[in-house]
Amino acid sequence: MQRIVRFETSGVILRVMIEVPPKHHWDVEQDLLYEIKKAFDAAHIGVPYPKYVITLKN
Repeated sequence: MQRIVRFETSGVILRVMIEVPPKHHWDVEQDLLYEIKKAFDAAHIGVPYPKYVITLKN
């Protein structure tokens, strides 16, 4: 099952639920994230990161 959970200012939160063999969920999660990143890169979709401006005053 997959669905969009919410839209945020710096991204889209997705939920993906799949069944995996016991004790393999970490491997499957890492593989899935890697494949998503490769697909984003191939489609020239950048991952937005929050940016902060810090001003120091003396």
